[in-house]
Amino acid sequence: MFHTTQYTDFERLLEGPVRELHAAQDECVTTAYDTAISPDESKRASAETILAHCPNSGRGEAIANIWHAIQECDYAYTNALFQIVEQNVNRKIIQDLETEVLRACQFPNSSAIMTREGQLPQ
Repeated sequence: MFHTTQYTDFERLLEGPVRELHAAQDECVTTAYDTAISPDESKRASAETILAHCPNSGRGEAIANIWHAIQECDYAYTNALFQIVEQNVNRKIIQDLETEVLRACQFPNSSAIMTREGQLPQ
């Protein structure tokens, strides 16, 4: 499919922006769950707030927004893989598909497109 045994740029997308969105979702839901089951009543009361404003890797986004971004990202990634396999596309088209995935795999309020390594451009 990619005609190489090397780790491709396309595979790095999975390790970069795709993983980052999934990790943010996991961290947010896990933190909210841990808070919700706390024996401390005042701490339990903040579980819903955590879901409304996911801290740390969630960048303050609501879990619903992160979930929607994951849907868009996962669709773009699997659609690109399907096109590559089904249509046996050339390198230029693969690069265009990578760019589409990078655009789709952004946090909801991100104005910059991440690089293939999952970093914001300098």
